Amino acid sequence: MIERGICHRRGVFAGVLCLLLVAGSAIAADDANMGGLAGKIPASSNAIVAVDVKAALQSGYAQQWGWTADGGSKMGTNPFARLNGVDRCLAAARFNFGTMDTSWETALMQRTDPKQALPGMAVDKLAGKATNRGPSGLLLVDLGDNTIAAVQDSDRQLAAQWIEQRAAMGKASEYLQQAAAKAGASTPIVVAFDLKDAVSTAEAMQMIQGDPPEGLGEVSEGDVAELAGLFASIKGITLTIGAEKEPRGEATVNFGKDTSKLGANAKSALLDLLGRQGMAIPDFKNWDFQTSGDRVVATGAFSTGGVKRVLRTIRTPMHPAPKPAGQVTKASDPADKSAASRRYFNAISSTLDELKPGKSLAETARWLLRDAKEIDSMPILGVDPELVAWGGNVSATFRDIAGIQATGQRQIAAQTSISGEPGATYIAPDSNDQAWAESQTRTNWNNYRKERIAAAQATRAPITEQCGKILQDLLKTRNDMRAAMTQKYNAEF
Repeated sequence: MIERGICHRRGVFAGVLCLLLVAGSAIAADDANMGGLAGKIPASSNAIVAVDVKAALQSGYAQQWGWTADGGSKMGTNPFARLNGVDRCLAAARFNFGTMDTSWETALMQRTDPKQALPGMAVDKLAGKATNRGPSGLLLVDLGDNTIAAVQDSDRQLAAQWIEQRAAMGKASEYLQQAAAKAGASTPIVVAFDLKDAVSTAEAMQMIQGDPPEGLGEVSEGDVAELAGLFASIKGITLTIGAEKEPRGEATVNFGKDTSKLGANAKSALLDLLGRQGMAIPDFKNWDFQTSGDRVVATGAFSTGGVKRVLRTIRTPMHPAPKPAGQVTKASDPADKSAASRRYFNAISSTLDELKPGKSLAETARWLLRDAKEIDSMPILGVDPELVAWGGNVSATFRDIAGIQATGQRQIAAQTSISGEPGATYIAPDSNDQAWAESQTRTNWNNYRKERIAAAQATRAPITEQCGKILQDLLKTRNDMRAAMTQKYNAEF
């Protein structure tokens, strides 16, 4: 298995369930579709983001929002701005579902023109394959067959092992391959998570007993056991986004057992768990949730920000668009510096606009880590030094907020531990007080659960308030920077 780091088990149940909203068909034998690309990603992958780039750019919403192959946009930043010349992109990662961090992230891309030279500077070879270093330490490896692998420089050894041992290590799970094959003209964006064996029954039961998600706080002891078994049987999640002018999504959560026990509580419970892990998307609150056999299906509309968040589920190593022949960047030219600075400011500003003070901020803490990495990897050639420093401050603040929220979740887990749970009140079988004893046992258990819920809420409230205050202060720095840059360059930022 190719992966780095240690997978901590704490919070895996909550981490897996937080993906129930942010995540088949036959697999083709060749590489003409996403299923073929999925057969090449590392075998230990447990998450993918598959994008048919050509189909996405031709979709109704991309046309409406002005997203073009050369990076154009009428609404916010264009998530495909650095994928010019790429027909299909498949990002893969190994997630720790307890912390929602990744051990590694990589991407495979099929290009329009196989003869096009790799961008960046040729450095050496990786596992015998030609390799170029692009911006921000990105390594681009020519795998042949019109396919490029992209990895971060820090994952160089992982990439070499993966490329050399692909045949021996086998392919990624069938679940991910089937999900990837769904990406095409009608559903150009697909996100999937393979969750087989990711949750234990004991861990699921501890969560439901100690800090139950919304809607599951008054279930009986028997229902607790049944729900724990249901969550432990989870197999995976697949999310597809259509190509309509108003993009719609469908998230399918596959279990190994009947989901009817969740019933009308499916939406409230899953949204609560998603928010606890800091990976909420506001769009999901307006979606429709239905249980059907061994699955839960959620459907609804996506906003611009929602589509961009889904695409950032995995930090895709983008393939930078090559410059036209003879083009030279004049970093010292005031006009070029103004344009580069505006692009940089607008990209960060767009990310800030997707966040809101209060409850929603804590719910997006995990996204902030991905946003911070994106900011750190943004091109800075020709960007005003003050703006670069401000961008670094935004990135650091995002990490601080995510850290505060993660610490809070650990505190909640400690306070809602099932250690010390009440035992049964025992009375001899022939006693007339047996009914009283059973009633007292139920009362003690309900009181215990209420205490745990209150403890969790008491810890969560000040964390949300603290994070909201930090964001409000950060938004003020955005306004100050905008005014300063507008005055400095005599151009609207």
